[in-house]
Order: sequence, then C-alpha cells, then structure tokens
Amino acid sequence: MDPILAALPLSLLKLVEGSLSNDEVSSDEEMLGYFIDNGLTEEQARHLTVHGVNRNEDGTYSWKFDPHLNVWPVEDVGDEFIEQLWGAITCPTLLLYGADSWASNPEKDGRIAHFKTARVIEFEKAGHWLHHDQFDRFIATLRDFL
Repeated sequence: MDPILAALPLSLLKLVEGSLSNDEVSSDEEMLGYFIDNGLTEEQARHLTVHGVNRNEDGTYSWKFDPHLNVWPVEDVGDEFIEQLWGAITCPTLLLYGADSWASNPEKDGRIAHFKTARVIEFEKAGHWLHHDQFDRFIATLRDFL
C-alpha cells in the first residue's frame, strides 16, 4: 500500500478508496462534507480540503504528497537493526497509539520491549492521525510528556 495512504485513519482510507475515486467529480463543499462525515471537525476538514488535496482539471481530487517520500532505499533495514536502534535510545520515549489505527499497538505486539524507557498511551476513537482525530488530547499529552 502507498505509504501516504497507509498513514490515513481508517475512516479516511475507506473514503479515499471508495467514494473519492478519480472518476468522481465533487465540489469543494462536497469534499468538505466527506471529511466531516468521516469524523473530522469542520476546521480539520477545511484544512485538509484546502491543503491536503489538489483539484484536478476534470473536477476530481487527488491527494497531495511529496513524491520524495516514495523513494525507498535499495536495501531495506532489517528488523534486528531497527530493534537494536530502539534499544540504544536512552531518553524517555512516548509512543502514542490510536486504537483505530492500521498499525498495531507496540505494547501488545511486543515492540515496546526493545525500548529502555518507553511507555505507550492508547487513544480510543482515534486512528493513525492522532493530531487530527483528538487534537486537544494529543497536544495536552505531548505537553505533559515534554
């Protein structure tokens, strides 16, 4: 799966894969409505409508993304090296996880064992984009940690 799409909350991923296919023409207000219907506030939806998508000449939408993010090294880093890297982190580490995320919970899947000082805070009713799904709680949790 495209890494940009993989980072979307499940509700927005379904939106992208389903109702916003490239053969559909939508007005800006319809686009805004799609985002709101899928759990974002009006402010968040307006931000994504303005900054997160491009309106194509034919009236369809495409997600904006940095094509440089799709460049992956020829050799991927093996899990054992990533786990060694995590084990070398000595500062306090906070892992925030949305219960509705496509990613697994690092506490439940065992990844947290590789960290010396990490703790996980799970956000209910949040996907992979915690800063969109629960902005106020995300910022408060981050501030408390820092």
